[in-house]
Amino acid sequence: MLFAVSVDGPGSHPAAWHDEVVPRTSTLDPTRLTESVRTAARAGFAFAVFADRLAPRHGGDDLRYDAVTLAARLAPVTTSIGIVPEVSAPLTEPYHVSKAVATLDFISGGRAGWNPRPTVDPAEARYAGRPEVASVEERLAWADEHLEITRRLWDSWEDDAVIRDVDAARYLDAGKLHRVDFRGRHFAVRGPSTTPRPPQGHPVTVIDVVDDASTALAVRHADVAVVHAEDIDELRERRAEVAAALEAAGRRSSTRILGRLAAFGDSRTEAGERLRRRLDEIAGPITGALTVTGPVADIVDEVRTAVTIAAVDGFLVLPPTVTGGLQVWTDAVLPALHLPVPPAGAALRDRLGLTRPANSLVAAS
Repeated sequence: MLFAVSVDGPGSHPAAWHDEVVPRTSTLDPTRLTESVRTAARAGFAFAVFADRLAPRHGGDDLRYDAVTLAARLAPVTTSIGIVPEVSAPLTEPYHVSKAVATLDFISGGRAGWNPRPTVDPAEARYAGRPEVASVEERLAWADEHLEITRRLWDSWEDDAVIRDVDAARYLDAGKLHRVDFRGRHFAVRGPSTTPRPPQGHPVTVIDVVDDASTALAVRHADVAVVHAEDIDELRERRAEVAAALEAAGRRSSTRILGRLAAFGDSRTEAGERLRRRLDEIAGPITGALTVTGPVADIVDEVRTAVTIAAVDGFLVLPPTVTGGLQVWTDAVLPALHLPVPPAGAALRDRLGLTRPANSLVAAS
């Protein structure tokens, strides 16, 4: 089983900041964020996801750092866990994103990924100064172009393009750099990049599957597809749909499928139930995830049952609050599941059982 974790401000619940246990400065506290990532790494999580938004969502209480910049700050504090920032695909420029994520892969020693979010709400478009994207088809087309350009820019350098021939005064073999020359409906990029090909070839692409558009995007581009579902039966059905689409595209063996799971619990069942009721009353429940309330044994049973019935490869864990919610997993749930701690220096692709991709521009030439 693979487990990833969301390290998201005060927690994944929209009302997490109301919990008196959560420090007031938790959202923008680099010390707390650093400790959370170190704790997740020691527990054996495969990667940590850092959410981002370009506009306030909960009346201003979800303010956060830029996710890619935050990921670069946190990458050197561990040597095992993958670092996966969220990026709004329709509202960012692929040339700049490709360089930033490639740089993150170098900084982390091959442990970088990215979570390109294809959806955008009107407020984000207005904040970013972009036209609003109304239709599902248009969002898909916009995000698809972004991901295609980003991949080509990573491939615009061959792995051995840097030769450093001092005698000939040649730093690069210019024949091993490739122009992208992409012109679509939304983006036009010439390339090549000015950042060499990342250590993993392509940093790991994690895509949330919430509708038909994001399913299509995941089938084309995802290394990890994170399926949104709120009970085991729905997760089983959605996972089967995604797996079938990947199989038809010849990509099932190269894509991991995860569910989403939030857990309120510790050794005292009533404490988790009280917290869940209180936070749900304030802002509604966590959506798009299996939610378990109970002692550690119940959480472990739910994980095993879900993996067996839904046939997912694991879960993206959403700690309702970043304090106690994360601690339940690191101190009790993952040890009970006997999750192995990865060796230091392992590339994220290796950890996920994914091969290093061939250079698409070389193969096409």
